[in-house]
Parts: sequence; C-alpha cells; structure tokens
Amino acid sequence: MTLEEAKKLYRDCGGDDPYIIWHEAGEKTLAEYSALNIPFEVKREWAAEILEQDFASMQREPDRSSSAVADILTMMNYEYVNAQMIGAGLLDALEDQMRREDPTKLTREQAMNRILIIEDMTSLLRKKGGCQLFYEYTTLAPRMRRVMEAFSDFVCPTETRSQQGRRPRTLAQWKKDADAAYHNACGKWS
Repeated sequence: MTLEEAKKLYRDCGGDDPYIIWHEAGEKTLAEYSALNIPFEVKREWAAEILEQDFASMQREPDRSSSAVADILTMMNYEYVNAQMIGAGLLDALEDQMRREDPTKLTREQAMNRILIIEDMTSLLRKKGGCQLFYEYTTLAPRMRRVMEAFSDFVCPTETRSQQGRRPRTLAQWKKDADAAYHNACGKWS
C-alpha cells in the first residue's frame, strides 16, 4: 500500500479506526495500513482536509448537515487533532444553522437532520458520542449544552401516515426519544 492509497482509505473510512478499516476494507488492507506507521503529523493533515470539507458541507447544505456533524465528532475522537478547536467550530456552525432556520417552521428534512444531530451527540458507532467528547476533551461542555438546548428546541412538522413511510415513529416521537437519550448521555458526564 502506498501513502496515497492510505490517504484514500483514511478519507473513505473517516479516520483510522482499525475496526472500521477492517470492516470496510478487510484484514489484509488493515495490516498493510498499520504497517505504514503513518506519523501523527500526516494524519493530522488528512484530518484537517476532511474537517475542512465537512465544515464547508455544513455551510452549503445545512439541511443535510448530520453526516458532516457525525464525521466531525468522529474526528474529535482522535488524539492527533485539536478537539477544543474542532468543537468550537462545530458549535459555531450549529449556531449559524440555527440563525438561518425558523424553529417553528422547519421542513421534514430539516427536522430529521436536527434529530440525527441530537442522536450523534448521544453516541456514535464504536466511538464516543458528542456529549462525552465535549466533557472529556474540551472545556466547551457548558457552551455545548446551551447550543444543543437551543438546537433541540423546535417544532416538528405534522406528518401524514404516508409521509412517515416505514419509520416506526412520527417525527415528534423520534425527537422526544432523541432528546431523552441526549439528556441521559449528558447527565452521565456533567
């Protein structure tokens, strides 16, 4: 494996979590990636590129920012990044998103996006969730709590059964469950 191939793998897997690399690319690829012993400085550069793209994506498509938020929170897990700076940037981006949206008139897509972000603050697959990251790796937990309280204060649009589709819960039920999980997760760390 070349360094360029490793960089592509890093991008595709959203970092260098061994489980994710193994799951997405296989044991042989994980062994080849690990054998490169990529220095933290290089990984820090790669992480910066991904973060730049994610923050730009949040600006371009705020209604679909949940995947960028998940990527940003995943990056905050790595010891070679500045979690304080990344966390501050994420909170700034969420505040900017709130300024552009009327919380009483969200579309279904905007409401779903916000719910997904609230869930990401609770937990991420095989990684620490946003609440834990902000409490353990930054001094921004009080600000995160204020931002998330405001971010989660919105009205879900009503849905017909056909709009709900296969989703077992209405948006309002889903939001209520996400809010409860978020408060439970933050309660563990505050």
